[in-house]
Amino acid sequence: MNTVSSIGGSQILGKIIKSNGENKIDFIKFFKEALGKTNNDHGWENREKIIEEKEFNQHDLNKDKIIDAKDMKELFPDKKADIEKIETNLGKTHENPNWEDLVNTIRGDKHGDLNKDGRINGRDLYILRQYLRQNSGQYDPFYDVNGDKKVDWNDLRWLIRRFGTTASSPQWEDKIIVLKEGAKHSDKNQDKKIDHEDIKFLIPDPKVKEAYGKTNNDHDWEDKVIKEIIPGYKNVDLNNDNKITESDLSLYFKEKYQNGTVAKQGDTFFFIFEGEKRKIGDYNELLSKGIVNPKITLIPEEELSLIPEGKPLVIITESQTPDFIKSALGKTKDSPDWEDISYFKMGAKNADFNGDGKVNRHDFIIFMNAYRRNYDPKVDLNADGKINLEDFKIFRSHYFKTSSSPDWEDQKITIPKTGYKNLDINNDNKISTLAKT
Repeated sequence: MNTVSSIGGSQILGKIIKSNGENKIDFIKFFKEALGKTNNDHGWENREKIIEEKEFNQHDLNKDKIIDAKDMKELFPDKKADIEKIETNLGKTHENPNWEDLVNTIRGDKHGDLNKDGRINGRDLYILRQYLRQNSGQYDPFYDVNGDKKVDWNDLRWLIRRFGTTASSPQWEDKIIVLKEGAKHSDKNQDKKIDHEDIKFLIPDPKVKEAYGKTNNDHDWEDKVIKEIIPGYKNVDLNNDNKITESDLSLYFKEKYQNGTVAKQGDTFFFIFEGEKRKIGDYNELLSKGIVNPKITLIPEEELSLIPEGKPLVIITESQTPDFIKSALGKTKDSPDWEDISYFKMGAKNADFNGDGKVNRHDFIIFMNAYRRNYDPKVDLNADGKINLEDFKIFRSHYFKTSSSPDWEDQKITIPKTGYKNLDINNDNKISTLAKT
């Protein structure tokens, strides 16, 4: 059996996680590429790559040593009109009196259609005339057809002038005419204020956007080269022997899984035992099978592909076992959690208060009597000591059901593999040892 030697955890993790400062390495992906490489191969050392050259002053078209709106209007002529509007409104906010549009509303003829039949005719005149006669001096906005905040004979004259118009007439609906555009249209980034960020919002080129507002006093006004560090293969040489082999992979697994892998819902696990790879299954299967041997390391499926077939990569670790399995030791068939968890699902017959084999209006009357007047325990369907909307929801779900309905009787629902008995491998009605599957 091959085993791996102990090595400082912080040393390994530091090398796996980082390369030359801030560049992070995906060890799993990088190892596949590096396997078999040595310190004589190209790419062993870290390399530099130029990813961007900055020169902000190139965007200063008018050479005034600042990159501002003037330069943007030259660089992006299609944005010139919008930029000029923003300049006009700079400093304004949503609290400014001219933030919104100044509009004029032309009242549509539809307000004279008092009986809502899609036309203005004698019926509408009659309705308005009757109101004026019976409610003199009173104001009801419904009858204020001309919109002057009062109801009088001027409304009747307004209605007569529109006699005969219908819903198909062009003047039927209200019309809103914008007299003056509000400052809000210059708020391009929708932050309720007009500033230079709105101009930056219009700039389509990310490099020019970054340059906006820069001056000759900024450190990156002149040329600046930005470089990226390309990690070399040496970053996965964990045992420092100047070559990448399976022993480096063993160190990786040893360090990463030295305390085992804590299972969680949705995981699919494998384990390695004496060089053999075996699939366990999902989390619930793991619980029911009692995978607790201390010489087993659980490894996620996506990393298992790195382990070469037929090569005994043995990782000796102490695995953390799920709390459910840990707590099983010493349990017997008399323990309260020995059986699988079960519960009862209420059948429709519980809503058949009069016992006639069907849930109908007669039962509804019984329910309402208990709901409004006297508490009746048989109507308290959720048994919470009171009859309320929650009980009604349960009753409503069973309405119209009969004794022939499939859910008429109560049903016992059992959640499989939730009791300690599932870990009783030898079927002796007790768990005296945590055995390997």
